[in-house]
Amino acid sequence: METIETVRQRALARLEAKALEVRARSKDRFWQNGPYNVQRWVERGYNSAIDTVQQTAPAAGEAPADYIDRLAAKVYSSREYGPDADDEGWFSGAIDDACSIIRDSKPM
Repeated sequence: METIETVRQRALARLEAKALEVRARSKDRFWQNGPYNVQRWVERGYNSAIDTVQQTAPAAGEAPADYIDRLAAKVYSSREYGPDADDEGWFSGAIDDACSIIRDSKPM
C-alpha cells in the first residue's frame, strides 16, 4: 500500500514536469499575445497547484486517496484567481489540468 508521501511526491513530480514544459514554451515568441505571454499564465496555474500541494499537510488518519481528492478540490478552488487580462481561460485551464494530474496520482 502506498503512503500519502508517495502519492504526494508523485503528484508534485508530475506537476513540476508540466510547469517546466510550459516555462520553456513561454520563452517562444509564438505565445506572445500583445503585451501578454499566455504561457506565463499557464505556468502560474501550475505553480499555484505546486504550492498548494507543498503546503497542504495530510489530516491525521487520512487515507492517501482521500488526501489526493482533497488536494484536487483545494487546487480547483483557486481556478478563479488568474490574471484579470486572461479572458480566454489559460490560467483556469492549467488549474483544470493540474487537478487531473493530481487525481491521476492516486494510489495504484
